[in-house]
Amino acid sequence: MDIAPISALLNRRHKTAMCATLICVGLILLLGGAVRSAVGIALLGIAFSWVFGSDYRLVHWLFVILGLLLLAFVVADAFLWSTSKSRVVETQSSIVQNDRETIRLDTSIGAESPDKQQQRENQRNLEKDYDELSRDEQALRTLQTDGALRHVLRNDWGTVLGAVFLLSAGLGLLIGAKPKRKGQTDSV
Repeated sequence: MDIAPISALLNRRHKTAMCATLICVGLILLLGGAVRSAVGIALLGIAFSWVFGSDYRLVHWLFVILGLLLLAFVVADAFLWSTSKSRVVETQSSIVQNDRETIRLDTSIGAESPDKQQQRENQRNLEKDYDELSRDEQALRTLQTDGALRHVLRNDWGTVLGAVFLLSAGLGLLIGAKPKRKGQTDSV
């Protein structure tokens, strides 16, 4: 298979992005990642290479628009968090109360058992219940102290990162790339 015709169609930016994609996919597979993840990264890398290597302004504006759209979702989540926070905290408080009630019941049941084996089992269950209560109380404290920014950074960090990446790449391409004119050829 001769790759010279394919290579002639790609400019330097296409080749750079494709090389980075192949390195990422290779590392994912070498480090024991799933083939599904590797295929997903490969498809995203091919799409990114196409856009990154393009000389057309419309394609660069797609990066900017998608980045702004993702940021709009994050901003909407931040505004909605202030209205839904009280319900989430209330739900978490009821979970903590249920955990406390479970511990109270397990403590009363454990004291009544005459069998040593059953007492040990009840003690292990009680320790698990205390661990669960501790985790739920920590989650409640975290929810109570979370502001909108912390909530967004904790829950939507991937979306924020993707939006900033798309926005900065699009703006960088718009600023740095020369628009392609009719009859102009790509230089390698």
